[in-house]
Amino acid sequence: MTDMFAFCCIRSPGASTGALVAALYAEQNRNIDKVFLLAPTFCLKSLLATFEQTYGMQFSDVFRADAATLPDYPTVTCPAYVIHGHDDALCPLDNSARWMQMASHLMRQEGDADEFVAERRLLEVNGMGHSVEAALPTSMGRFTEFFNLPRIDLFMS
Repeated sequence: MTDMFAFCCIRSPGASTGALVAALYAEQNRNIDKVFLLAPTFCLKSLLATFEQTYGMQFSDVFRADAATLPDYPTVTCPAYVIHGHDDALCPLDNSARWMQMASHLMRQEGDADEFVAERRLLEVNGMGHSVEAALPTSMGRFTEFFNLPRIDLFMS
């Protein structure tokens, strides 16, 4: 099955925790061509209490232990586009901004990966919060342009 994807462009979009999963997958799989992340939950282990309080839920000890094993910022070498709400109360915009900083050789801090990283783009959206639905009007055009897809949203009413 691996041979089937050897020459394919695999693109990985994701939102919230799905965006973290997409980034983690791209870190492990160099066949990923591009990632498009909406409000990624970088630094997941530090966000769990906020998720529990906001959504009235409780994570299991097993989930917490798994989250503790994940890197705060996956090293993604393919091009990446991040759209993040300026007013995101669940996942701070600063986490996405830090991930962007880690891609720059000039802005990296001690301890950051030394690996070559392709282009990263960050779009801050006012009024988006952590809502994927609120991001759609802003993100649809950027999504299709980044992945070089036809703009089907122009034909929808």
